[in-house]
Amino acid sequence: MYTILMAAINVSGRTATNLMEPGTLETLTPEDIQTRIYGSKIVILLEQSMLILIWGIKGCMILMYNRLTYVSLFHSEMKKRKKKEAN
Repeated sequence: MYTILMAAINVSGRTATNLMEPGTLETLTPEDIQTRIYGSKIVILLEQSMLILIWGIKGCMILMYNRLTYVSLFHSEMKKRKKKEAN
């Protein structure tokens, strides 16, 4: 997913999108319009891959935090048991 995001960023940087300044609509040729349609589709791909990547990272962070806290809880439980056994 990261590779798709990087490729989309590179293509988007070189391609015109639907973001235009006022007054440029009248000067567009049919070729410019097709280029802007393609650029707008690339922007959608870019945004969606960025969202998927961000949510994937969030999921990984949740799993890592869960594992860290589970291990911590396990060790604290073992310490409690050892104290009970020592008494």
